[in-house]
Amino acid sequence: MLQEFFENIADFKILMKTHQVVVSGSLVLQLLLPRDRISWPVTDMDIYVPCGTGQHIANYLNIKGYSNITETLPPHTRYQFSQSHIHNVMTFTRLQRTIDVIVSISSNPLLPIFCFHSTTVMNYFNADIFFSAYPSLTTNFKALINPFRFESSKPTSVFKRCLDKYVACGFLFAFNPNAWDVASNKTVHECQEDYNCPHRMRTSVDNGCFRFNFGDSNGLHSDDMADDIGPPVTWMLGGHMCNSENMSHSFLSTLS
Repeated sequence: MLQEFFENIADFKILMKTHQVVVSGSLVLQLLLPRDRISWPVTDMDIYVPCGTGQHIANYLNIKGYSNITETLPPHTRYQFSQSHIHNVMTFTRLQRTIDVIVSISSNPLLPIFCFHSTTVMNYFNADIFFSAYPSLTTNFKALINPFRFESSKPTSVFKRCLDKYVACGFLFAFNPNAWDVASNKTVHECQEDYNCPHRMRTSVDNGCFRFNFGDSNGLHSDDMADDIGPPVTWMLGGHMCNSENMSHSFLSTLS
């Protein structure tokens, strides 16, 4: 996958380690889902970096032959910066490849990932670890819509196009798992207890996540796995409670 963007993958992995770079977005789904179910080509990559490292990453990409074509500052309709923990976005191209560098507002590059439109793309990999926040949903082509994106604005046409991309691959979207439980006559999940419930407080090192270490280290515990990219992230999607009209507020935080 990385060889589509860099001739020297080992060199890029060093950059990932030294500057806490993670790769996320639709590209990462190719590590989790059957290739015959994914309809988009490997031409775009989103990399997430801590605040203050953007210029170094830009210099690296320039050396590798990428040209910086745009830098997007808030506000912007695609990323909705005020809600997304994004400081700025830089776009680079080389031949038929495009790389977006998304700079976090904090020292933790993961925060923007948990502000995505849905759980479909709450996945990432760095030099050592592949991570998925909602693996059991994602591998079954189901996803929760992130109500965090609606607390101060209505869904936009850009948001709809994001979802349409995954609907075309067979994904089913809902605000809570009850929509699928009832439709399939399954036992309705226990609100605030199930890891896939949007009202359960989650962390990036809890047992609802999937983490696979493909790096050089052996025997890593879940807490150790988070050390490469900073402290664990804590989040709750929130929205309408699964069994009532009451609301729970979205939450996202990290120790940084």
